[in-house]
Amino acid sequence: MVNEKPAKEGLEIERMAIHAALVESIDRSVDDMLTALKKANKLDNTLILVLSDNGASHQIYAHRVPNGVRVGSGETFLCQGPAVAAMNNTPYRYFKLTDYEGGIASPLVAW
Repeated sequence: MVNEKPAKEGLEIERMAIHAALVESIDRSVDDMLTALKKANKLDNTLILVLSDNGASHQIYAHRVPNGVRVGSGETFLCQGPAVAAMNNTPYRYFKLTDYEGGIASPLVAW
């Protein structure tokens, strides 16, 4: 009998790593933009908005990972599933498609 649990756990870890990499990429991009604006002496006269849509998706049905393609590439699509979505929505509860804060809160940073 084949045990599928390690593969599922591996995919969950990969999903969390992909999410962390995306957040880090956004952080670096914002830093690069701030550095360029400061160098151009435009930083004090620029409104910067960083925002997100409402909550993480708990859905797990919309997987698209072609054989031989690394998860997280532009050729793949993975929903997060409930465990990763709950972690990403912390401290709020629940997910998109609900009326709880985890489904409706939309973060915004204005600088």
